[in-house]
Amino acid sequence: ERRGWKLTAESHEKFTVKMVGQTMTFGSGEVIKQKRVPITAEDRGKHYYSSHETDRLEHQPTGLLRLRLYKYYGSYRDWIETADRPLESRLNDVIVGMLQEAARHRSREEKWAEQRRQYELQEQMQREAEERVRREKQQIDKLIADANRWETANRIRSYVQHAREVGCAAIS
Repeated sequence: ERRGWKLTAESHEKFTVKMVGQTMTFGSGEVIKQKRVPITAEDRGKHYYSSHETDRLEHQPTGLLRLRLYKYYGSYRDWIETADRPLESRLNDVIVGMLQEAARHRSREEKWAEQRRQYELQEQMQREAEERVRREKQQIDKLIADANRWETANRIRSYVQHAREVGCAAIS
């Protein structure tokens, strides 16, 4: 927070920090080691195991602390302390890693925003082209209708003139 970043506790093990304009989620917890243990007859009596299962996983605490930076689509980045290097001595690495991820996050968002802008621009251009085609079709349809009316009017005039010249009494 001294650096101007806003830190918020989402739960007792998950936090968000707003840094360089990006919201990053991270958590802490103990590293759990998984160990395969043969399934005993007593285990089979307590739990259901299929006949082909021979091992079960047993979770064992290690006493080592882990910081996890959650990224997109379920991916993450971990910093895990070791017996000779506690996590507190790696905080600078954690901050640098978070800043790198924030920069990647910002770059990714800017790329997506540009792709959205390009898509929307193409959509707008497509709509404008479709509107132009529609207007041109209306103009062509109107011109054809006007030409047909003009041709019909000319035929009627020609017929009336011819009928007058011949002396058709029905017309006068």
